[in-house]
Amino acid sequence: MNDNTRDNAAVKTLDDLFSKVDLYVDYSFKVYQEHDDGKMHTNKNELERIEVLLGMFQTSIDAFCIFCNKTYPFTIKQNSSSKRHFDFSLNNIIDIGKDIFINMDNPKCNRLPPIVDKNNLHEFSIDYVTFDFTCKKSEEHIYRMYIILIIKYGEIIIRKIGQFPSKIDIWGFDFDQYRNQLNKIDAYSDFKKAELCMSDGLYAGAYAYLRRVFEKMLKEYCKGLTLKDNHVETKIEACIERFDERVKPLLKNLYSILSIGIHELDDKQSEKFYVYLRTVLEMQLEYVKENNDRDNQTKELKEKIDSIINDLK
Repeated sequence: MNDNTRDNAAVKTLDDLFSKVDLYVDYSFKVYQEHDDGKMHTNKNELERIEVLLGMFQTSIDAFCIFCNKTYPFTIKQNSSSKRHFDFSLNNIIDIGKDIFINMDNPKCNRLPPIVDKNNLHEFSIDYVTFDFTCKKSEEHIYRMYIILIIKYGEIIIRKIGQFPSKIDIWGFDFDQYRNQLNKIDAYSDFKKAELCMSDGLYAGAYAYLRRVFEKMLKEYCKGLTLKDNHVETKIEACIERFDERVKPLLKNLYSILSIGIHELDDKQSEKFYVYLRTVLEMQLEYVKENNDRDNQTKELKEKIDSIINDLK
């Protein structure tokens, strides 16, 4: 596997392809296998897995509608007149049903003949497919996904190259729950960019933006303090009491891992660790938000009590 290839096991359906898969990640299927006769035969199991992944017998997916702010079924429409066919760039209609990529009406157009000589496997071709998904609640609420299918030497590679809305929007991630706290340290945009980079598989970028959030948090907490140097360890030590008790023991390692992640971690490690690092920052943002909420509540109650006292005089 190359660095952009993922294990197929975790991605099985069209729903997965749309809502879970990063952009520009390859999912590879070995659609030919060698038999005793010395020839290459199409692999039925792999073809069926592709059929499921591309939703060949599926009429809808369930997704969070960013317009309705609720999860609804979305009907599926591919970029051709029939749900079971794709219109490729060469204008060949390829049946992608039981005999995927085999055109029984025009054998000369066959991309994947049922049986081929080992030396005659299809060398290379690439085709583009567009999926439109329409919300059951309103026909005006339309999502779109673009994928490419690469066929080479008995292998089919499926790669998502674009979609609207993004994975983050589909998940319904609430960027605004800590907006006030992030705006105060000028880090709202950085936090959002970290999530968007992560959703698109841009792990170095995600770690860089997350580290920037932490650095701005330290800068805000150290305002007015006299520091012996500008090292991160010095800043953490100087403002440690501003952090949640749950977060304090994690701070030094948090920054180290964020820095290592930008330069040294591979994609799988970055993907695995990111959620834990983000959670540490979210714990601190939650801590600050709760303190702010308590302060605001106390202020409102004081104003109310003072008003009552004045009315009773």
